[in-house]
Amino acid sequence: MKKQKLYRRLTKYSSRLTLAAVALFIAGSSLTPLFIGKASAAQLTSRSVTISTGQSAATSVTYTYAFLPSALAISSIKFVACTTATSTYGFASTGSTTGCTAPTSMNINGGAQVGSLTIGNGWTNTGAFSIQASTLGNCTPANNVLCIKRTAGSAETAISHILSWNGQTNPTYATSTSFYIGIYLYSDASFATPTDSGTVASAVIPALTIQAQVAEILVFCVGTTSVDDATTAVGSASSCSGSTVDLGTLDPTAINYSFTNGNNLNGVAILRTNAINGSAVFYDAIQDTGTAHLGALRIPGSNCTTVPGSCITSQGTSQGTFTAGTQKFGMTVAGTNCGTETAGGYYACVYSGGSEHLVPQSPYVGRTGNYCSPSNCNGNNGFAWDETGTAGKIAQASSNNVVADEALILKFAATPSITNTFGAYQVKADFTAVPTF
Repeated sequence: MKKQKLYRRLTKYSSRLTLAAVALFIAGSSLTPLFIGKASAAQLTSRSVTISTGQSAATSVTYTYAFLPSALAISSIKFVACTTATSTYGFASTGSTTGCTAPTSMNINGGAQVGSLTIGNGWTNTGAFSIQASTLGNCTPANNVLCIKRTAGSAETAISHILSWNGQTNPTYATSTSFYIGIYLYSDASFATPTDSGTVASAVIPALTIQAQVAEILVFCVGTTSVDDATTAVGSASSCSGSTVDLGTLDPTAINYSFTNGNNLNGVAILRTNAINGSAVFYDAIQDTGTAHLGALRIPGSNCTTVPGSCITSQGTSQGTFTAGTQKFGMTVAGTNCGTETAGGYYACVYSGGSEHLVPQSPYVGRTGNYCSPSNCNGNNGFAWDETGTAGKIAQASSNNVVADEALILKFAATPSITNTFGAYQVKADFTAVPTF
């Protein structure tokens, strides 16, 4: 009886109720309302966007989207970029983007699909997408709204899909700033029938600047060495030691050479510099007290005018060979020693191959193209010595040739005549390096 009264009451007002809005199921003494509503698009799962650079305001950026759609056709897609994630929702069934603030200066409405869609990228229908440039269906293109479409195809498989789009312009921000892109899939090519949607996020990040400074480098030393070749490491430009090359007791019947006479040492000048516009090594004979030939191999303080035998004649600035008994003194560069540089491995350095950077200069080249031992230094180009105190260049590195601990092996030679006065002879030399940065 109660059921009949309730039914009549509902019937009385049935003209005021919309059947599409409510239906009643009467069972026993209970009522259960069933609401019939419009079906909504599914949410994309496992979705992301990868950008080829996160630099603010970068252009020609590639955006790669990955998403897992429903098993439905994908014939058109709309991308909407906003400053907040929540503002990307609800644009599936409208061309309006009211409530979405476009990221500053961002432009995703350009470029083209990168590469072909393939099964490996998850796509069943591999037809390419192109830009929809004008309003169509639920798409109104803008700088922050990209609409792409293709010929409607078969249903996609519900697996992860990848789609890359190039020619995009990142937002412009001075600090690290996130942005969000809503993705809307449509089963038709008219942006009319939405299927899936979801939001992805990315950010523009200011470049991290790592700073450092390289200072001008010049390390130069002069000393003595027991090395007499171009390949045995002699040490770095900060490791020189010794200050005396002793040629031993001179005799008119012989020529005395450094390394084979006296204290059996050569002179050495080692250079290290990052000067990129060239560098050079010079020497000058330090002027002694006394009279005449002040930069010659001489008895210190002597008068070489009144007692000419107290000075040994200098070879001069023209390189020449010596003859025993014809008094002469000189120096030559036996070769550029690459041993320490080669151990560092900075660049190729082989004196005999002409790949050294610090190249001996005329008239101080002992033997062209090869290292010279004592006797064949004299047998080839010979020696030179400028006693005037004028700086003479003995080696040069050209522009773009830095020098990493290359060593000039300095070889000296002397022979007296029978008229030279007995006593202790010496000469001092000053060496300088001139880098051009």
